[in-house]
Amino acid sequence: MKFKEIKIFNYSFLDGSRDEWLDALRNILSNDKKAFFITANPEIIMEAERNPEYKKILHKAEYLIPDGVGIQWASKRFHQPIDHVIPGIELAEMMLAEANVKGYSIISYGAEPHIQSEFKKRMSKKYPNINWSGSFHGFVTDEEKNQIRDLCIRTQPDVVLVGLGMPLQEQWIASLIDHVDKGIYMGVGGTFDVLSGEVRRAPKLFRLLKIEWIYRVLTHKRGKKKLIDIFRFVVKVLKATG
Repeated sequence: MKFKEIKIFNYSFLDGSRDEWLDALRNILSNDKKAFFITANPEIIMEAERNPEYKKILHKAEYLIPDGVGIQWASKRFHQPIDHVIPGIELAEMMLAEANVKGYSIISYGAEPHIQSEFKKRMSKKYPNINWSGSFHGFVTDEEKNQIRDLCIRTQPDVVLVGLGMPLQEQWIASLIDHVDKGIYMGVGGTFDVLSGEVRRAPKLFRLLKIEWIYRVLTHKRGKKKLIDIFRFVVKVLKATG
């Protein structure tokens, strides 16, 4: 699958429709390929600008996917408009649905214990054909983190969803991605919270108007930090584009 590549600062985003990403997922999974997906919004870009090691991870990931209207707005300012944005939660749901159709194996890792438990319970009911290789909450010791990492390397699951929040989730994936031969690995942020029913996703009107970020800022416990990063991103783009 050939995506349009869009440069924002020094980050290479891939622009594709939902159907094109679904085709890409199917191609990767059916051919036992390996992929590291990062769905990036302005907060992730600003974290990378502060953190050189995290920036290296974003540059290393083959699939940097635009997530949110902020990235789309920036692309227009750079005269390379992105046509499609794919929220991470929607991409994760596409993977779950495809795993259900084909009986692929999945490991989910992250969130609070009761949230991860409820996530697996609900997804097992909704997608009964998924082969769960493991389901782990995010409040584990360093030794347990390494055990989960070793499990991924040993069992080579088809999909690994990691909800530790950025930058931890991408750092953890980066620590093992070179040691596996197949599978899609993706940091999913608060996806487990939403799909478990613990947290409500933005109402449909917010999503249709492409202002889901406003809802997240208003309702998230770290909303103030999110807003500051969005403001800094806007300023950085305006300075770069005049």
